[in-house]
Amino acid sequence: MFYTFTMSLIGFVIFSAFLCLICNLLTKVVPKLTQWSLFWIGILLVSFMPLFPLTFFTSDSFIPTILLNDFAQSSQLIKGSNEIINQVHTYDFWQNTIVLSGILLGIGSLVSLYRFIISWITIQNFANDAVKVNDLASFNKQELKFITHNGISIRQSDLSHSPFVFGIFKYTIVIPKNIDDMPQEQKQLLLKHELTHAKRRDPVAVFIYRLCVALFWFNPFLKGFERGFINAMELNCDADVLTELPSQKSAYARALLSSLKLYQTPLNMSALTHFSDPKLDKSTFEIRIRAAMTAKIKKQYGFTQKLLLLSIILLLGAFSFITKATLDIDLITSGIKGLKPVKDARSISNFDDVNVEAIDMAALKLNIKGLKPVKEAWISSNFDEVNEYRGAKPHQGVDFAAKHGTDITASFSGRVLIANSTSLHKNYGKVILIRNSQNDMQSLYAHLDSFNVTAGQRIKAGDVIGTVGNTGRVTGPHLHFELIKNNKRLNPNNYLNL
Repeated sequence: MFYTFTMSLIGFVIFSAFLCLICNLLTKVVPKLTQWSLFWIGILLVSFMPLFPLTFFTSDSFIPTILLNDFAQSSQLIKGSNEIINQVHTYDFWQNTIVLSGILLGIGSLVSLYRFIISWITIQNFANDAVKVNDLASFNKQELKFITHNGISIRQSDLSHSPFVFGIFKYTIVIPKNIDDMPQEQKQLLLKHELTHAKRRDPVAVFIYRLCVALFWFNPFLKGFERGFINAMELNCDADVLTELPSQKSAYARALLSSLKLYQTPLNMSALTHFSDPKLDKSTFEIRIRAAMTAKIKKQYGFTQKLLLLSIILLLGAFSFITKATLDIDLITSGIKGLKPVKDARSISNFDDVNVEAIDMAALKLNIKGLKPVKEAWISSNFDEVNEYRGAKPHQGVDFAAKHGTDITASFSGRVLIANSTSLHKNYGKVILIRNSQNDMQSLYAHLDSFNVTAGQRIKAGDVIGTVGNTGRVTGPHLHFELIKNNKRLNPNNYLNL
């Protein structure tokens, strides 16, 4: 499980890099779209798609075609089939390195989260220490009603900083000591800007973004998404203010310039919504000033733009899930080649006339054998065994009889392809199909009572994957175990330590 999650984190960073390229392209092609704060919220959500489990990908397309012939007399129906993509050998050293990296990333996340919490508490204490402002003459009746209804507190500090809104459930607007140095018109616009942030619930979005950046500190692309969101959020807030006050464009632009001169921010403003910050990129202010001075203020985003945003988000999300479902992250290790296990071994140049199972038998000399799937079980029916219950047909697996509820462990490491009772014929009952990483085989576990794994999960040999049951067509509780390679069933006795 931990290995799987660590590999998902790697996929998370890689996919975020891809999203960053898409965002840069859209900034040039459709700049209006990337100047919409909702776009960056959608990008943040999509970036986390690689971390989500593929529970609804049942991997039916990876079922061997040989299973189509099972239970022919009962007209078995299989949802779909396809050949499994080649699996690259994974080495314990590489797996352990990935797990160790995951542990270090987790420790780093805890440290980063601690710093974020300390920063948040510092701002909270700063806001609480500021003096409450009782004179609200700068707000109109509608704004005063909103302030009272939402319990917004207006406070003034004794420092020079950009005004900001703070809070999650209840907001506090903190203004600096020298705000009265600004002309009254500019002061009112500045306060309206912060109140508009509160109306838009921007502080909550900023908090979530900052929290994600803190938890996933190792992903540098999230910081880029956050910068894009902050810039777009401020542009949208400016547009909302000027939509209500279209005649105040010049005064608003002057307020932006004045705020840069008056306020030298001594606080860490990264987790806040604030009117201006001298530490930010000056190009951001140039864009805001140009937007404020636009001759015609109108609603920026209509139905077409919103539909385009929704389409892009859905396409990127679908691409993320499809990529995760069809590609194995273990292929990252394919460039690492091991030493030849037997120096004097002879290679086979032509495989056309060689029996596949005979080649696999060479693995027995290297002691590469799987674990017995049910430790305390006894074999009630062996491979190729014939009896009347199966209509005189040779048994295509090995049955391990055990008590109902006995743990079933994975014989080989690999990735779970299916774990349900619907992908195969009902005679199988509840089944788990695993693509083994050591030998390019697939192992089938049937008639289970319960599952401990889900489709898409990476498991190791010895992990408990389910329990013995009597689902499907059985005469008693047992595990039916099969091994399949190149669309042919193999004798499990040759590949298990029984």
